Amino acid sequence: MTTLTVRHATVADAQRICEIYNHAIESRASTCDLESRGVHDIEGWFSGRDFGSRPIYVAVDDGTVTGYLSVSDFWNDRPGYRVTADCGVYLDPAFQGRGIGSTLLRTFLDDAPRLGIRTVVTSMFADNAASVQLFARFGFDRVGMCTGVADLEGVRKDLAIVQRRITPA
Repeated sequence: MTTLTVRHATVADAQRICEIYNHAIESRASTCDLESRGVHDIEGWFSGRDFGSRPIYVAVDDGTVTGYLSVSDFWNDRPGYRVTADCGVYLDPAFQGRGIGSTLLRTFLDDAPRLGIRTVVTSMFADNAASVQLFARFGFDRVGMCTGVADLEGVRKDLAIVQRRITPA
């Protein structure tokens, strides 16, 4: 890694985001999606977003998107929840273990007050040690555990729920 930068994603990043997400689907380590997505699916995901309050950040190393963090509504899109967000971090497996997830999460947390976010609540498979450790390093507290709620083609997964309050700017 030589020149890692983080920027807001654009639709031009859809192909790389699709490749990274499809690996996550295939690995069964970090998403409940079971079927690969096409670039058109990712482009549709982009078209329906409010990037002003729910951005997608991409980590770029020497011109290559190596990972992304997407910010989404917590629970549902009811207006009372607008001060709370969820996020997901996905990395190209060739770039895991290099601090890219930390860089993406730090960027989002630094930006959260500007986005009007006061709390971040997210979930991950409880056996995904890398994700559990990443969020713990950034001060997220485990606030819940849903046992056996995911079924990945016969493999049951527990879901850990973590939360962090955001200090207003």
